[in-house]
Amino acid sequence: MIFEPKDVFRKLEFDKVLELLEKEALTPMGAGILQCVQPHQDFERIDRELREAREYKLILEKNDRFPLEAFPDVRPDLKMLAKEGYTLHTEAFQAVLLILQQTRDVLKFFTIGPKKEIYPKLYEIARTLSLDDGLIKAIRSVFDVK
Repeated sequence: MIFEPKDVFRKLEFDKVLELLEKEALTPMGAGILQCVQPHQDFERIDRELREAREYKLILEKNDRFPLEAFPDVRPDLKMLAKEGYTLHTEAFQAVLLILQQTRDVLKFFTIGPKKEIYPKLYEIARTLSLDDGLIKAIRSVFDVK
């Protein structure tokens, strides 16, 4: 697809829209993803992402508490685990626990009532997540978290 005029994204201030979105990102990872966003030309992708956005907007409008909050970036700590003898510090374990609990809560969100049907596009994303509840229990038992 060819956009006319050639400077349509500059005229639409696409960069400013991304800056505004970046300020609202829940995590540094989300902000980083926004720095790489480019306009799409694939109609199916645009349509799917608009439907996802509509569903999330509906969650907000209905005050249907979606359990997604800011969480720390544990990627550097997880990369360090590749080094022999490296162990995670307490804060990293707690951050991993927080992410696992949020993942569990997101999965649980879609089991309450007809939410799979109300938010089908978001459910499609969530159902790709996998979670081992045993990992949550193991981390909690080590750190005596209730």
